[in-house]
Amino acid sequence: MKTFKILLLILCLTAFAGFLPAQEPGDKKALADAESFVKEAREYIEKQGEPHLVIADLADHKESSKPVWTRFETQEAFENTEGEDIYTIALIWTKDERVLAVNFTYTSPSGDWAHYVDHIFHPSGYAVQIRKELRTFNGDMIVVRNVLFDSYAKELKSTKEYFDLNTQKPVKATDNFQDVDVDVYIRASDLPFFDLLKVSGKQ
Repeated sequence: MKTFKILLLILCLTAFAGFLPAQEPGDKKALADAESFVKEAREYIEKQGEPHLVIADLADHKESSKPVWTRFETQEAFENTEGEDIYTIALIWTKDERVLAVNFTYTSPSGDWAHYVDHIFHPSGYAVQIRKELRTFNGDMIVVRNVLFDSYAKELKSTKEYFDLNTQKPVKATDNFQDVDVDVYIRASDLPFFDLLKVSGKQ
């Protein structure tokens, strides 16, 4: 699990980038509220430090495509896990007995790409922010997608940016760029391992 701390650092350094003002004047207040909520969530996560829970898919993907979601009470317990390579990891922070943040790391067996997908959830149970960062050798690209929602999942602002993987300077998508599609979750209760979270707050 030597790569776990590196992945966690990348997540902490890259998550929750700022957003531009809403295009529609009527959405400005809702967008400001969403930005404020994400900022407060980020501050809470930084203060908490390590995730409250780690959940990982421990399935042997050579044998089956069905995930085997496994709960770890601490980061240390996860790092001490033995077995096959793990390609899907979720770091979870809770607050007031509800899911606040779930940060996924998806990787490929070939090592060609890594996809970081960060969710911030409102107490209503809906995502306020979903941030996706794909780093891939297929075209040597970094693709950052940010979406902000109001407290009931109405989309307020969406952005997509491309960067060179080596220089990290803004670029346009190249012809040989291959996107990687991964799951996102608009509601906390839609998480495939929600029952493992054991939260009592209704979401």
